[in-house]
Amino acid sequence: MAVRCDLAAAPSVGKVSLRETAMRGAKILQTISRLVLAIFCLLALPSPGLAGEAEWQSLLESGVSEFKAAWRTSSWKSADKHFVQAATLLEKALHEAKDVFGPNHPNTAKTILKLAVCYSPPEVVLNRSINPIGDPTEMANQALGIIESRFGNSSPEYIEALIDVAEVHFGSLERDQAFTLWARIVGMLEKHYGPDHAAIAEVLL
Repeated sequence: MAVRCDLAAAPSVGKVSLRETAMRGAKILQTISRLVLAIFCLLALPSPGLAGEAEWQSLLESGVSEFKAAWRTSSWKSADKHFVQAATLLEKALHEAKDVFGPNHPNTAKTILKLAVCYSPPEVVLNRSINPIGDPTEMANQALGIIESRFGNSSPEYIEALIDVAEVHFGSLERDQAFTLWARIVGMLEKHYGPDHAAIAEVLL
């Protein structure tokens, strides 16, 4: 007896296999596209370290700007506000610097110096809204030691730090120490840049 086979009703192995292959390929491409998009998004995000450094730089510059603004105003009340804001910003900058760079990094030392300068004037010492985190002179000497260990005691970085140390002494009414340091700084600048460099005029002014 002959067996009749209905080919139309039978499944096509070749066609099903091709369809499955196409579907799998589409899923793979979709997965790859999602991975590429995720990688692109990650690359587009700022590095935590770079973001932290930018935040530190912004806080430092804003703090220094507020400190300078305190000396330009003719109102004591306004000056006090600027001093408080300067101290607050520089303290935040120091916290950021320690997190981003570490406690013994030159950028951290630079921040300590600016904060020490901010703490040193009598106007700040007498301001009850400001609670210094340390003695200005001790802070300045600590920061200077960090700079010296990294760059030596005749580098431009050391000279810049020494200017801040002199400012701390002057603000703390230790005028003899300040003038002694300024004389030393002028000699170092003349050695580095010559007697007519603009940096010397800035120190003398």
